[in-house]
Amino acid sequence: MLRQLKSNSGYAIQRRRSRLRFFRSVLIVCAVLLLIAAVTALAVVWYNGRHTVVDTTQQPVQHQTTKQAYKAPTVDEAAPVGVAFEAMPVSAIAGSNVSASVKTRPKAACSITVTYNKEKSPDSGLIPKVADEFGVVMWTWTVEVSRPVGEWPVEVTCAYNDKSGYGRAMLTIER
Repeated sequence: MLRQLKSNSGYAIQRRRSRLRFFRSVLIVCAVLLLIAAVTALAVVWYNGRHTVVDTTQQPVQHQTTKQAYKAPTVDEAAPVGVAFEAMPVSAIAGSNVSASVKTRPKAACSITVTYNKEKSPDSGLIPKVADEFGVVMWTWTVEVSRPVGEWPVEVTCAYNDKSGYGRAMLTIER
């Protein structure tokens, strides 16, 4: 019985060794094939690089780019001063920032007021500004946390020479 166990264990060890040799052989064959593929790829790249004909007699193609400067629109001096809100959120949360963009006459002097319960907001972002050459003016301010919930007017007045314009939008404050 002991002999049988010894002979069976020897057989198992031999099977394990032969499987190990087989997997080692497969691993070596895979490594060799990978090495051959890498060397072949390098040889193809090298060969194509050496045998590519570059025609240096042709002049390079030059693309013509035309740079057009944006020109400010010309506005008739007798034209009225209009005020239109281009962008402003309908609602805001107390404590958040709000931005308003207004389109008016170029170079017009504009002021903005935000009124809560008959009290004008003292925020430093609500200062008078002059419209750029395209007639755009932007303001950003913070809605104070203590401001009441509700709908409040945002009013903009712009003036140029002896003419002025007025625009109004409503801002809803939420909690």
